[in-house]
Amino acid sequence: MSSYFLQGSIRAMVCDTCWDAVGGAEILLYLHRDDQKSEKLVAERVKHSFMLLSNKAVDAKKSSLIARAKTNADGSFQVKIDDDRYDGGPFEIDMRLVTVPGTDPDKPQAPVQVTLASLAPKWHREKDIMVTSAWHHMISARYWCHILAKYDIWVICGRVVATGSQT
Repeated sequence: MSSYFLQGSIRAMVCDTCWDAVGGAEILLYLHRDDQKSEKLVAERVKHSFMLLSNKAVDAKKSSLIARAKTNADGSFQVKIDDDRYDGGPFEIDMRLVTVPGTDPDKPQAPVQVTLASLAPKWHREKDIMVTSAWHHMISARYWCHILAKYDIWVICGRVVATGSQT
């Protein structure tokens, strides 16, 4: 049995000129379920794949989980897939957050889970393991601000200029 490794990073736009590294997030990989059309999901643009999940939707996916990992402080991650059910085909990639930048990490929060995309990696072999090129993902400001709102975090981007100043 080969192991598969997916490397990547998750960042989120706050506005056109500012982004957050999404550190401490859990990355979850799920096999597509029988009621899903894998080819269609993989072909969709990421903006159509992003979905905030209800607790019921998260529970429905549990039996399809094939791997999980945590993002580092800079949003990077490496996840090993060695589930016997995985054959190298497409899968869904979700992100589960318990905290976001700007929240008190010691204050318990309800987790938020989103589906980021469906991927069909092009694996390449290195020795006896399978490796893919890195997958880097940038969450749009529209979606990231929606997630931040779940944690009662509100962001204003811009420049403050004092009256009568030249800058």
